[in-house]
Amino acid sequence: MTLKDITEGMDSVTTKISPRGESAARFFNPVQILVHLWQYRELIIQFVRREVLLRYKGSYLGLTWAFIQPLIMLAVYTFVFSVIFEAK
Repeated sequence: MTLKDITEGMDSVTTKISPRGESAARFFNPVQILVHLWQYRELIIQFVRREVLLRYKGSYLGLTWAFIQPLIMLAVYTFVFSVIFEAK
């Protein structure tokens, strides 16, 4: 087996992205991406809902902690830079 034999078969491998022989350009088309997102919106919603519920399941505040925590950090930074460092 030579290098030429190996590289000859690579052209067909790199142009195929699916078993149906579709090219990669079809998968990176922004319109096609939006169409697929719309087609599978119920599945995406189900995955997002499951992820959010599992992430905040053990927390007392639940999903509200995702909003409270950045606000607390904003208050801390505001206090540090306005009072301690006296920034204008």
